[in-house]
Amino acid sequence: MPEWKNEIRRQLASLKLEPIREAEIVDELSQHLDDRYAELRAGGSAEDDAYRSALAELSERDLLARELRRLEGPVTREPVILGARRSNMVGDVWLDLRYAVRLLGKNPGFTAVAIITLALGIGANSAIFSLVNAILLRPLAADKPEQLVRVYTGSSHTSFPNYSDLSDSQVFSALAAHSIASFNLGNAEGEGATGRVWGELVTGSYFPALGVPAFIGQAFGMETDGPPGGHPVVVVSHGFWERRFGADAGTLGKTVVLNGHQFTVIGIMPEGFRGTFAFGLTPEVWVPVTMQPVLQQGADRFNDRGREWLEVFGRLQPGVSPSQAQAAIGVIARRLVKDYPDQARGLDRTEIFPMSGIFALRGFSFAPAIFVFLGLLTAIVGLVLLIACANIANLLLARAVTRQKEVAIRLALGASRRRLIRQFLTESMLLALAGGAAGCLLAFWILNALRSFQPNLPVPMEFDLTLDARVLGYTLVVSVMSGVLFGLVPAWHSSKPDIVPLLKDEGGTRGGRSARFGLRNLLVAGQVAVSLVLLICAGLFIRSLQQVHYVRF
Repeated sequence: MPEWKNEIRRQLASLKLEPIREAEIVDELSQHLDDRYAELRAGGSAEDDAYRSALAELSERDLLARELRRLEGPVTREPVILGARRSNMVGDVWLDLRYAVRLLGKNPGFTAVAIITLALGIGANSAIFSLVNAILLRPLAADKPEQLVRVYTGSSHTSFPNYSDLSDSQVFSALAAHSIASFNLGNAEGEGATGRVWGELVTGSYFPALGVPAFIGQAFGMETDGPPGGHPVVVVSHGFWERRFGADAGTLGKTVVLNGHQFTVIGIMPEGFRGTFAFGLTPEVWVPVTMQPVLQQGADRFNDRGREWLEVFGRLQPGVSPSQAQAAIGVIARRLVKDYPDQARGLDRTEIFPMSGIFALRGFSFAPAIFVFLGLLTAIVGLVLLIACANIANLLLARAVTRQKEVAIRLALGASRRRLIRQFLTESMLLALAGGAAGCLLAFWILNALRSFQPNLPVPMEFDLTLDARVLGYTLVVSVMSGVLFGLVPAWHSSKPDIVPLLKDEGGTRGGRSARFGLRNLLVAGQVAVSLVLLICAGLFIRSLQQVHYVRF
C-alpha cells in the first residue's frame, strides 16, 4: 500500500495549521486514499494507474481546500500552492451567493416548494399591513400633511362657539371644523328622493387648511362663513361626479337637491381626495356649515355652547411646533372654562396631536375595536408566517442529511463552523427574498380582490390599498427576518456533523440523528398546534362575517 502521508503533509505545509488539526486531516485523507487505491486495484487497475488516480483525487481535494483557505485562512507572506489570498467581504458574499444559486438550482423541487410556502406567509402579511397602512399610517391627501393637527377638546367634538373662540389663536394659519352628515338626494326638480348621500358640513377654512385645489371649478372658502342659510353651494367628490353626472365636464352650475333644497355645484374634488375622516370614511359632498339650519331642522347648533357636534383641525404656522400650539390654545381653553363652566366642561383638557397615523382615531368610540381588529389580523397572519418558517426549517433539516458528507469534508479541510453557517444562511436568505418577491405578487392579487369587494355598509368607505414604499419596505424586513428565523437553527445543526464516521462512509452517530429528529418532531408538533388555533379563529371569523351580513343598518 503506498504511503500518502508525506505527500499530504507537503501539500498542507503552507497552511500552517495547528499540529493536532493537521494530524487529523492527514489521517483522514490518508485513510481515504488508501480506500480509494484498494478500490481501484480491486477493479482491475494497475498499481501505477491506481496510484495516479488516487493522487488526482488528492489534487481535487486540494482545489477545495484552496477555495476554503482563500475565503477564511490566514494570509501568508509567500505564495502557496493552495492559492491562499486576502479575504474581502464583498468577494466572500459574492461567492456565497453564486454557490447558493447553483445549489438551489440543482434542487428545483425543494426550491419551488420553499418559495411557494414563504410566498403564502409573506404575501398575507404584506396584504394585511397594507390595510393597516391605509387606515393608520398613510398621511392625508393634503398639502404638507405633517403641518396638520387635530384639536382634541377633551372629547372628539366641540361646539361652534368654542370653535370660534379657539380660532382666535395665532398659532394656526387656518383652523377648520367639520361634521359628518347624511342627506336625502333628490332629483333636479326637487320632487321625491333618489337615495341617500353622505357628506360633510364644513367651515369656510376647511379647504384652505387642507391646501387641496378642486379638480374642476373651485372649492368654497371663507366667504361662506356668513349668515346662516346664505350660501347654497356644494362641492362634490370625484366618484360622485362620475356616478351622478357621468363625468360631464359641464357639471359646474348644475343643481344637486339635498334634503329638498337646491344646491349649486361649484367644484369637483380630485380623485383620491377623501376629506379628513379616519378609517376610510369617504364623503361625497361638502356643504358650507352655515347651511346646517336649512338642511337639519331642530335645535340651534350655532349659538348653543354646550352642543358638541364639530371636529376641529388646523394647519400650524411655519415654525410652530405642536407643543407650542398646545400651550397657546390651552390659554384660550382655560379662559373659556372659567367664563363658561357649565358649557365648556373638559375644554381645559384640550390636546393637539398629528392628524395622520394612529392618533387620528383618538377620541372615537370605535377606535379600540379597530385597533383590536387590526391587531388580531396582524397576529393571525404572523402565525401563518411562523408556520411557513417552521415548515421550511423542517425541509432544511431533512435536506441537511444529504449534505452531511459535504459538510464533513469541508470541516476536515479547515473550514470553520462560522463559515459554514454563513453559507447556509446565505441559501436561506435567497429563499426568503425569492419568497418575498413572490409574496408581493400574491399581496397584489389579494388587494385587488379586496378592492373589488363591496360590503353593504351604511356609509361610503374606501381604502387606498396599494403596495407603496412603506409596504414594500415592510415586506423586505419580514423576508429578511423570516430567512434568519427558519435558517439559523438548521444551519447551526448542519454545521456540526460527526466528521470521522462520515468520511469513512459510516454515517453520523445516533445521538446526532436523534437530536435532529427530535427538533424536527418539535417543529411538526408546533405547526399542528398553531394550525389548529388558526383553524378555530378562521371559523369564528367567518361565522361573525355571516352574522354581520344579516344585520340591517
